[in-house]
Amino acid sequence: MVSNPVVAGQALCTPPACVQVNLSLNLMQVMVTARNDTAGPDGAAKLCILCYPGVARRWFRLWLHPKMKINLPEGDPLPDIFYGSNVSEVVERSRSAGYLRWPSLWGQLHQQYAFEPFNASCIGVKSTRGYTIDFAVKNPELWFLVYTGIGLLLFFFAPYWSRNKFLHYGTGVSVGVLGSVLIALFIVNRFLPQKVKTLGSVLLVISTSASMFLLQHVTFYINDIFLNHWQAVLGYVLVASVLSFAVMYRYGPVTNPRTLDLVRWSLQVLGLVLVYHGSQIPEMAVVIMVTAFLLYLFPSGFFPWLRKQRMIYFPPRRRLLTKEEFYQEGLVETEKALQELREFCRSPQCNAWKTVSRLNTSNRFGRFMEGEEHITEAESFEHETTCEINPRDVEDSDSSESELSFRMNTR
Repeated sequence: MVSNPVVAGQALCTPPACVQVNLSLNLMQVMVTARNDTAGPDGAAKLCILCYPGVARRWFRLWLHPKMKINLPEGDPLPDIFYGSNVSEVVERSRSAGYLRWPSLWGQLHQQYAFEPFNASCIGVKSTRGYTIDFAVKNPELWFLVYTGIGLLLFFFAPYWSRNKFLHYGTGVSVGVLGSVLIALFIVNRFLPQKVKTLGSVLLVISTSASMFLLQHVTFYINDIFLNHWQAVLGYVLVASVLSFAVMYRYGPVTNPRTLDLVRWSLQVLGLVLVYHGSQIPEMAVVIMVTAFLLYLFPSGFFPWLRKQRMIYFPPRRRLLTKEEFYQEGLVETEKALQELREFCRSPQCNAWKTVSRLNTSNRFGRFMEGEEHITEAESFEHETTCEINPRDVEDSDSSESELSFRMNTR
């Protein structure tokens, strides 16, 4: 861990109102203290700008994810977050009263923010309190791998899952439960005073920090309901699930072929969207999507074509047979040829009388057709003794051929 790696800022970022941190390591911890040069219980707001230089775009960084997490003390307000490509842009946006930015809800609630992996990027954190920042570069990011894997599974298995009754019932029950929650929220909204609804809408539009503060409190109350009143929540979910299942059972799952096609296409589109968002390199994501689409359209012809191209451009290295392998290969092929000869002689295509009339020993041919060996032991022994290869003869033959070729070339 590296603490307080604060370096001198540019002209627009001057201490103590602004500090700059260059993130050059894959794992860092930054401690930011509150500003104490201004009167007041909390002091003035301090802007801390963290800049990540980015890395070269490579295929093995497909799931690279540089991110930081802000650790706030319990009860402290959320800081204001500003994005920019450099320090000057972040400072200008922090000083602009009309600049509004709507970050992701997940990032604000969990105080996690991501940098650009392949470009220089800066994030400004403006707060009146002290906090710590944990910076890490993950390669690969687990969530990106999960998105890519789930997306490919959805794309390839969509034809089967779109006709799965369990998926239909599960989707119907889930939609029923979520719909009942939305109906409950609509009923509660009808009983709220108009002033409260107007004030909440104004806060959501004017201030990002106020909206995130309200969302954080809503999340806190939701967690409190799940922890302290889980029996009521469980009963509500069970009742809504039973009613939704009853409606699905009454009307049954989808059976119309065109509706099933729409479900399949929806699952495949969702899978491709997950694959695209599960990658940090859009070009590589498009390549993965196109490859998946080709595999889906031509499942039987793609792999043979790919294997053929591999054999053309990357042929395997040929290996010569050893003496033992050559001997075994001869035995196997000889036995195979003899069996084919027996089958041909038994077939109607063979004229048996004409074949027998040409043989000197028809009895031996008959024994061969019954499965006996095609040669006797004496013939086998004579072949092995007369056909042995002498290494000296091979060397003499090679030298003679070399000498003959030399003489012919010198003439």
